[in-house]
Parts: sequence; C-alpha cells; structure tokens
Amino acid sequence: MSRLLLLLSLLSLILGPLSVSAGITPQEIIEEINGRRLEYNLSVLSESPELAQAARVKAEELAGKGYLEHSKSQSGGTWPILERVNYPYSRAGENLAVHVFEAENVVAYWMMSSTHKANLLNEKFEDVGAYAASGIYSGKSSYYIVVYFGAPKSEDANVPAQSEKEQIAALSDKIKNLQVILVQMLSLLNTLLKLSL
Repeated sequence: MSRLLLLLSLLSLILGPLSVSAGITPQEIIEEINGRRLEYNLSVLSESPELAQAARVKAEELAGKGYLEHSKSQSGGTWPILERVNYPYSRAGENLAVHVFEAENVVAYWMMSSTHKANLLNEKFEDVGAYAASGIYSGKSSYYIVVYFGAPKSEDANVPAQSEKEQIAALSDKIKNLQVILVQMLSLLNTLLKLSL
C-alpha cells in the first residue's frame, strides 16, 4: 500500500496536474478585484455584460491560439473589441493572465505589477467584465484570464469642446451684453433721480 502511494506521489510530481481545477468563474475574479478595491477605499466596479462579452471573446481567442499577448489578437488591438461589443468608453484597461488556477492568486499576481495594479485600482473605472477560458499553455492545461475595465462615455462626450478662441468670443459677447444692460440701468436710475427732485 505504501509503495502504491509513493508511486502515485512520484507520478504526480513528474506529470504535474492532469487537468485544470474545477474552474475560475468571472464572478470570483470580479469579487477578488472589488475586494482589493475596497481595501484601498475605492468604489466597487459594476459588472458590464458588454465588457464580459469582450473578455469572453478575447479569452477564447487566446486559449484557442495558445498565446498570451495584448497586441496579437484578431480584434486588431485592445480597444476595437470594446467597440465590437458596443461598449462606448471614455477610458478602458485590460489585464491578462495565464496558468493561474484561483481568482485570489491572479489578483495577487496583478497587484505585483504596476500596470496591472493601475487598472485594478483606477478610480475612474466604473465597469468590469471578466472571463477565464481553459486551454493549453506551454504544454499544460491552463486558464486564459481576461479582464476589461471601463468608464462609459458620458452623453455629452459627443459634443465637441469649444476652442479657447470660441470661449473667449462667447465671454466677450456676454460682457458686451452686460455693459449694455448696465448703461440702460444707469440711464433709468438717472431718470428716476431727476423725477424725484
């Protein structure tokens, strides 16, 4: 019996894990992210169906091709995928990870990277979407984890901003209008004073 246990132990050391654990869910990842944000007194992120869809598409693409890179996706880069899923954003971020089997560990890993940590703790982000797709990485069963962070575009973001010259011209017009009103008020006051004498 002890020889069998020894043999099984040696076999597991040589072969490593035979399969990926039961799974990392998007909800677990988002809970870990929001837990970290609360530790830093930041607001929790709302789960966005559009960002979740983008994360699923990207994670499945990476798992299918067996690589982990921001720039080699079929989406043509990081942000066109957000436009494809109709998420109008003013700012966005993307965190990727592979070969991590627990949500807690992936967030801890991201906290050790300044760029990933900046996304996790960005106070301007409001929404999040996550996905973990199983695949093979470096010959081993793995999870490809993708998280998108976003801040939706405000409704007035489509209104073009006034140039400095336009702002000065508008203020100048207001000043001229106020001057006319002031002259009219002084004239009226002068007339009232004459009538009262």
